Amino acid sequence: MGVSRETCDRYDVVVIGAGHAGCEAALAAARMGLRVALVTLKLDRIAAMSCNPAVGGLGKSHMVREIDALGGQMAIAADMAAIQFRRLNSSKGPAVRARRVQCDMYFYQRLMRRFLLQQEGLELIEGEASEILTGPAGVCCVALEQGRRLATKAVVLTAGTFLRGKAHVGLGSVECGRLGDPPSRNLSASLERLGLVLGRMKTGTPPRIAGESINRKKLEVQQSDSPWLLFSHERVPRHLPEVVCLTTRTNRRTHEHIRKGLDRSPLFTGVIKGLGPRYCPSIEDKVVRFPDRDSHQVILEPVDVSCTLYYPNGISTSLPRDVQERFVHSIDGLEEAEIVSDGYAIEYDYSDPTQLFHTLECKKVPGLFLAGQVNGTSGYEEAAAQGLVAGINAALKIMGRPALRLGRQEAYIGVMIDDLVTKGVSEPYRMFSSRAEYRLLLREDNA
Repeated sequence: MGVSRETCDRYDVVVIGAGHAGCEAALAAARMGLRVALVTLKLDRIAAMSCNPAVGGLGKSHMVREIDALGGQMAIAADMAAIQFRRLNSSKGPAVRARRVQCDMYFYQRLMRRFLLQQEGLELIEGEASEILTGPAGVCCVALEQGRRLATKAVVLTAGTFLRGKAHVGLGSVECGRLGDPPSRNLSASLERLGLVLGRMKTGTPPRIAGESINRKKLEVQQSDSPWLLFSHERVPRHLPEVVCLTTRTNRRTHEHIRKGLDRSPLFTGVIKGLGPRYCPSIEDKVVRFPDRDSHQVILEPVDVSCTLYYPNGISTSLPRDVQERFVHSIDGLEEAEIVSDGYAIEYDYSDPTQLFHTLECKKVPGLFLAGQVNGTSGYEEAAAQGLVAGINAALKIMGRPALRLGRQEAYIGVMIDDLVTKGVSEPYRMFSSRAEYRLLLREDNA
């Protein structure tokens, strides 16, 4: 229905946050015939790939296929924006095989925004949600910082890393949802007033490197696997040409520069209090935890088809800028690398997911659904899957129909949600095939 910044009326569902979870939630509820508002701080940052420019991976690609089977949008957008394809665990059985697609992150964002704008019954609103208001029956309204109020029957909160977000580079920090974007400053307090228990987590990202400053002669080329096996069950045409990734490794000099900078690391000086992801550690964490390792792999992933900017997968860091420059320049092929933006760690509030039903509705606040990193998960795929389920269940609740509850024996999405709401989290949750006891039955090919 287009974009609006004007005073508005009543909605059936209000979705707060337009990341991967929010996009799926809003589309799902609108496609079920409801009037939906999707509130985002910046319309030009919808479906941003804030970390690596890729979709899929071990355990994750299963969920992307399930999202597609349930009518979600991630698989189609990823297929259309694909610029490289990799098949993982190809030597193993079909239950644990996975696929991973490198995407043009800017094209992916444009596609998802187009899908949202074209969806009947869905309105995009640029603004900051500051408070969730309740009445006798549960949620009734979302107040925006700009003074506007959105009356609603259900709210899906998909705030990502924006709740009291704080980015760290060295011993300095800045309040933000991600570097360059403002945080959500008041929504955490609103959740606490509603009785929700919040904690702190952290994640990180590497510096971005200018493509023209890379010495490709010193790097190994990583081609796509063939044939391409994309995500969607539909025949989605490829829109973009194939590109290659480049690989290199850290070395002893790299690790020495990192060790010398640990006295200014927010991670190792106690500045960062939030819990970080065990399976995606920073390069300084890897150097400290594995002192016997002389090198670690670095995969340079282009963020779009122009290859003007690269994401160096494997060297996530929050060390000071000068230390980042020294250790990056010690890596083969990156001796003259230009760092376009610093690597950083970001701390943010999350809500204990054991406060939710399996529908992702909050036990204490009827009509309030939570999805994505706000539930203590990591990853685009985990977020999108939760957003889809939350959006569907918000719509079903309003329509007076039975909720969607996926069992552990039915879907990887069901495994994830059951883990979250019954076991809780002590670190950012990532999906693995090993978490699914029915993994021999839950494959990509039968999602």
